[in-house]
Amino acid sequence: RHPSVATALRLKPNNLPVDASSPATYYTALLELVKGVLDGNTEPAAFEDAAREMLGIRAYPAYTLDKLVSIAVRQLQHCVSEPWSARATELAARGGMRGP
Repeated sequence: RHPSVATALRLKPNNLPVDASSPATYYTALLELVKGVLDGNTEPAAFEDAAREMLGIRAYPAYTLDKLVSIAVRQLQHCVSEPWSARATELAARGGMRGP
């Protein structure tokens, strides 16, 4: 893939990680970026820009899935930290939450 005119003239920043020098290395670089976002080391906007740079218009599922995973992790952390969650787990283990 040839660089765009804006990138060649340095009018547009290159959002690709250093290890994503060719399309053959994009998968590994994308996985590292996902790990960075989930760990909090990479900003979601930077991940989205890099994914869009690597995958073009096909990047939408990649950064949408990343947002979905982030939201799920946040919800799980919220459930674990709430006292009602521990009580509900205790009731379920004892069989106290039976259906009709």
